[in-house]
Amino acid sequence: MAESFFASLEKELIHQQRRRCFATRSEAELKIFEYIEGFYNRTRLHSALDFRSPVEFEHAHTERKAA
Repeated sequence: MAESFFASLEKELIHQQRRRCFATRSEAELKIFEYIEGFYNRTRLHSALDFRSPVEFEHAHTERKAA
């Protein structure tokens, strides 16, 4: 699973920006955080989650559990 995440990170963040490095470590940390919290967990659809985002999946699971 980790290999899949890092492949997605490299393909969708690094190659999308057409650059292989960041100016500073802080810039890299910020961009990776934004990718994970702003896109990977909230928008990106995951086949293992029945093509829902992790946030949608968690919300549905929480509602089902509360019912």
